Amino acid sequence: PIHAACINPNAKYLKQLLNSVPEYNIQDRAGFKPVHYAIKNGHSPVAAYLLRLGVNPDSSDTSGNTTVHYAAAYGWIHCLRL
Repeated sequence: PIHAACINPNAKYLKQLLNSVPEYNIQDRAGFKPVHYAIKNGHSPVAAYLLRLGVNPDSSDTSGNTTVHYAAAYGWIHCLRL
């Protein structure tokens, strides 16, 4: 649910979800964390919120890619500025 909330963000839902299950660094099978999905989809407000919660932007997925790699690959300059 947290990963889906970061792909198609609804800030109110995401905040409620994180308040009930505060696992900000949970990984899926590909090693993606919620912050990876937020960045990969260009959702800088969601990514900024997760970063304020203390999520590590330098964590990598199973391919070794970090949030910076995805922001650059998809051209999300606004996400690189976070």
